[in-house]
Amino acid sequence: GATDRFIDAFFSRNQKPALECLEHFANEPEEAIPLLGLLGWNLRHLALGLADAQNHSGPARPKPNPYLAEKLRRWLPLWTLDSAESLQETLADLDFSSKQTAQLSLGLWTDLVIRFCHTISIELQKNQIKSTTYKTQKSDSGSCPRPTPKTKFLK
Repeated sequence: GATDRFIDAFFSRNQKPALECLEHFANEPEEAIPLLGLLGWNLRHLALGLADAQNHSGPARPKPNPYLAEKLRRWLPLWTLDSAESLQETLADLDFSSKQTAQLSLGLWTDLVIRFCHTISIELQKNQIKSTTYKTQKSDSGSCPRPTPKTKFLK
């Protein structure tokens, strides 16, 4: 659904489809609060993968399930450990703000996406990865589009 497309677009740092998915949950606390948990869970696995890549001699961790492993393979080159730590702090702030303040949830979620999902080619250049272009593809349900890579990420 829209939640999976948002998570994939967000961790792929693909701003346009992530923003397009916001309307499905941003002003619905029953959907937004569990989504924060899903973002945190995915972030934890992303951060563990980034830490493992940085510290080759670290303790062996159990391998994630194949579905998550495929996502992490695509997401890891787009993130640094510093950006993952910054996202962790931002998610904690978003969690607090969405529960404790009168601020509009849509604005909080939009800020999150704009802050962490920027032009993919810039991130790719930073990580010295072959640039890829993205097109959007409408989902079968007609809801928010999801990114589909035209080329694969290469180190």
